[in-house]
Amino acid sequence: MSSIQDRISLFINSIYESLGIPSFESFKVNTDKRLQKQQYRQQEAEAKKERYLNEAEKKAKQNMSKVLRQLPVMVAAQRTAKQGKANYLKQIKTLGGGLSQGFNLISKEKMDNAKKFYKEYRHNITLNKSEDDTLDIILGCLKNDADLTQYLDKQYQAEVKSGQLSYGARQQLNNVRFKTKQLFILYKSFVEAQVELLSLADVVANTSNGTVVQPPGAFQGTKSFKGALQKVTLRERSSDIGDLKDCARATIIFKTTADLIRAKNAVVASDAFQAVKHHQKALKDRYDSGTSKEMKKFNVGAQKSGYKDIKFFIKLPKSNTVAELQLNTGVMAEAKEQEHVIYEILRTTKDTSSAFNVTNADILKGVQKHMNSNWFDKARRTTLGVNMELKVLEGMIQQFQNSGYKQLNVSKQQAEALMKVANSLYAYATRQLATQL
Repeated sequence: MSSIQDRISLFINSIYESLGIPSFESFKVNTDKRLQKQQYRQQEAEAKKERYLNEAEKKAKQNMSKVLRQLPVMVAAQRTAKQGKANYLKQIKTLGGGLSQGFNLISKEKMDNAKKFYKEYRHNITLNKSEDDTLDIILGCLKNDADLTQYLDKQYQAEVKSGQLSYGARQQLNNVRFKTKQLFILYKSFVEAQVELLSLADVVANTSNGTVVQPPGAFQGTKSFKGALQKVTLRERSSDIGDLKDCARATIIFKTTADLIRAKNAVVASDAFQAVKHHQKALKDRYDSGTSKEMKKFNVGAQKSGYKDIKFFIKLPKSNTVAELQLNTGVMAEAKEQEHVIYEILRTTKDTSSAFNVTNADILKGVQKHMNSNWFDKARRTTLGVNMELKVLEGMIQQFQNSGYKQLNVSKQQAEALMKVANSLYAYATRQLATQL
């Protein structure tokens, strides 16, 4: 039987072989080999995985051990850094740096509160035209970029109008947008601080034979919104909104320097000054009246032009706002008012030793308004030895008139004449003060 089966098997195998079909036995052998290879590869993968995990665990333990060894050093370093920062900030405070309104963060809540304040102010208070116009500027400043173009450098203004902005134009426009929003929030504090400052000024004036002079402008003399934004964009682009310390401002005028010094001592004793007295910039005493060790550090002497005043930056307690309070004598204030148009012209250039052009529209309007025949007549009465320089300046104004008041070109000779006339105005005022002693 088995021989028959063997024969049949051989016969079938011969048929498979002739047809190229592997026999059952060879198929089984090949299958077993494939299974063995697959099993070997799986074992190799498992072994590789095990080795990788062991290495990873070993490295993790080594790193953890290293971290644990370094942890005391890291903690000590962090503690030292915090202590160093605290000491540094304390030192800044002690030395008097950083006198500002602070960095004003922008939020929807702050923006909404500011809008509410301005709208209620317009609704509840009878406004003059200047205040009404200022509120229009404030409430409209965030509507479109066209209103902000005037605060950009000239090279970027055309790009904004065309819509083709370079990287520099986009950066500067974003900076102006940001500062505009910050000022929008902060300006209401300036309006409130102005009321508080004038109240303090009245108290000081009444005890020192002084007269409070309210600056021109809206909101009882608060620096205009436009002027404040110009200061931190066009004139001092690197400055922050917090650097605006003169938006709430007032001046007290005295007949004699003795009354002025008496008023200075009254302001020094106030809470508003005591809150910031550690700041070097809190007081500039151009009369050098400080006698104690604490107050001598504020003696800064007269300006090169001869101008003198006493200027405080104080922090008003109710509004928590830094404000400017100036103490001045009548004759020096009169000289300052006369000289102000010269100051406006000269500050448009960094180099007064060479010719320059004045292009700022507001300054050109100021020169046209103030530097007229009456100005020159008064200058001749309140200066000494500068008649030739005044004639040079009259020629400058004639050229300005010939341009249709559109262009003011200042030559080197005219720049020198401007400075000499300014110095003479203050020299005359100083002589007048000396006669009162």
